[in-house]
Amino acid sequence: MSCVLWSQISKFTSSVDFSQDEKEIQVTATLQANDREAILAAVGKTVAVRGKVHDIGRTRSGSIRFINFTGNSRGQFVGIVKKENLDLVTASLGFDLKTALPGRTVELRGEIILYKDIPEIIVTSGNQIWIFE
Repeated sequence: MSCVLWSQISKFTSSVDFSQDEKEIQVTATLQANDREAILAAVGKTVAVRGKVHDIGRTRSGSIRFINFTGNSRGQFVGIVKKENLDLVTASLGFDLKTALPGRTVELRGEIILYKDIPEIIVTSGNQIWIFE
């Protein structure tokens, strides 16, 4: 299965090592975005969360973008792109998030954290988002 790692094409594997801002990240599991139990069990671990993007939301102030997945209710799982990282992430993509992601299957790669009991991955660079074709 092939995927687009923003501007690069590579083969998908179940455990991938890649570099992010000179920090190596090892992804040891791939979870489905609508599997809340598995995602909650992975809090504090670095994983890939895969699903079809429903839409890109944002706070009223524009300080945060939310990557929302099809089939997820509010608070089930979300990808977060903070304003200070948005330019870097969109530059890697070549398009804004609203243009590039909705309707596509993606993996978000990073540490699962809880914010107000909502599991999330904070995206700080483009290599944390893999787009599958």
